[in-house]
Amino acid sequence: MLDSDSAARLGNRKLGELADMVSQFEILPNYTQINYKGRPVRVTSLAYGDLIKWFTNRSNGLPAYIIIDMVTQEAEVVRLDEGMKYTTAEHFSRNLYRHLRFHYPTMMFDEPVFEIDEEGTPYWVCSRIVKRIGLFGGTDVKGAVLVNAVSGESQYYEDVPTWVDRLYSSDIIMDQYDYYGQFHNGFLNAYFGQRDVTLTTDGWNYIAINNDVYMYTGVTSVTSDQSNIGFILTNQRTKETRFYPCAGATETSAKSSAQSQVQQMRYSATFPLLLNIADQPTYFMALKGEDGLVKMYAMVNVQQYNIVETGQTVAQCEENYRKTLLNNGIIDRADAEVPAEEQELWETKGTIAEIRSAVIEGTSVYYLRFEGGGQLLRVCQRRAGAGGPTAERGRYDHGLLAQRDPVDHRSADRCGEPGCVHRRRRRLRSLRSRKRISCQTPGRRKAPAAGSRRSFTEKHDFSRGNRSKRREPAAGKMPAAGFLWELSKSKGKFWLAQGPLFIVNVHAVWYLCNNNIGGTAYAGFGLYQHRQRRLYSHSGDGGNAAEVCHDGGFWP
Repeated sequence: MLDSDSAARLGNRKLGELADMVSQFEILPNYTQINYKGRPVRVTSLAYGDLIKWFTNRSNGLPAYIIIDMVTQEAEVVRLDEGMKYTTAEHFSRNLYRHLRFHYPTMMFDEPVFEIDEEGTPYWVCSRIVKRIGLFGGTDVKGAVLVNAVSGESQYYEDVPTWVDRLYSSDIIMDQYDYYGQFHNGFLNAYFGQRDVTLTTDGWNYIAINNDVYMYTGVTSVTSDQSNIGFILTNQRTKETRFYPCAGATETSAKSSAQSQVQQMRYSATFPLLLNIADQPTYFMALKGEDGLVKMYAMVNVQQYNIVETGQTVAQCEENYRKTLLNNGIIDRADAEVPAEEQELWETKGTIAEIRSAVIEGTSVYYLRFEGGGQLLRVCQRRAGAGGPTAERGRYDHGLLAQRDPVDHRSADRCGEPGCVHRRRRRLRSLRSRKRISCQTPGRRKAPAAGSRRSFTEKHDFSRGNRSKRREPAAGKMPAAGFLWELSKSKGKFWLAQGPLFIVNVHAVWYLCNNNIGGTAYAGFGLYQHRQRRLYSHSGDGGNAAEVCHDGGFWP
């Protein structure tokens, strides 16, 4: 949710990063909201800095236009192979208004708006204005002239193409509805009886539905009350309008309620949208800081506008809002959970060449790259049986590790294979109760068999100046985060424990490693053996593992 003011700030900041444009061009302040490749964006054209800069750059035209994604708030400068020579910032014969007058001398036009088609070609959409009542009354739109901003080619359409999103301006839509709300019961009733006389509220916003952009505004009575009786949604391409009755607070009251929730931060609220959250009419708005950028989001219940919740993200705001509705007894527990998004499932096979991880908004995200392909597969780590992000506790379905059957250490016999971790029978005791690992029986500890190694129960802290002893985590259990961090500081090692494999003395880890040969650094997934302090990486050849590092070569 991004208003025009925030979009202008983001566009100016993006243009300032381009050294070849910042001193010659400016950005037109009129941003148009459209649907581009299925996403709501705002677009605008560049303009010349002044008359002298127009004279020095007019042969090449305007080299680019700006696209701002309303979801991610990312600004993009799209450079053109051939510059735009027909814009509102041009002069003389290439000025858009003069170009239209020369080619369509008998037509009246609304203010041209800048749009792009699905291929990214820039156009000016010039709506044709007609008068339905007499010579000057009943302003309406009948078709539009589309002007190619690069070549200047133009064509008039009574039925515009479907990629055009803005044919009717918000002013025309609101004026026509105000005429209907005032005079649908007669001229005299509009001034004397005023039965069922309504007007639109002061303000509007846009919402993307399917492949069209709809204008939203509230409907209130002509008296000076602070309540709405409903709202309208109007398609800006077809002028199809729907009225939805919904009594509640006005948008201005909702903005004040949201701003009071974060009054210590002095945020200002944008004009809200009306959404359906758990079958409850809800105002949704963005909260902007003094710098004009969106900082938070807020949801206000229409019928009880004292119910307000905020969040750093849209998902967090909705989650907090649903919990508040549940606490107030408005919805039941089944509606308190945010419904999971429907995702398309597909299957792929291949050999994983690289795995990278990142934490985005508290969720562990893994990126997998297959051999022979340059694209990355994005995998989110979530709790098993839940749709929320990964928590610090609970059972997790990692999805990246192959499922392995747990090993029963109490009945594991010696397998006889060299280097096997099951060289002798064991009995594990909890560290909380016994504070050590028992090798055989709780009563006494037997000496290890010839040729085998004793279970590692204690470990020295190798940090300088400190020779105190600390205990190794129990076999098959995840090491504590503090233990891993202290080891990384003391021994120069660093790893992230992905999850226990239920094998004594072995954990699956993500590692950053220096192989001590020329200082080459790399990262990967492997197994770390605690007693021998050796790291093995998966080689992808049927389960064999190759030793990566031994007792060093890591860094935090």
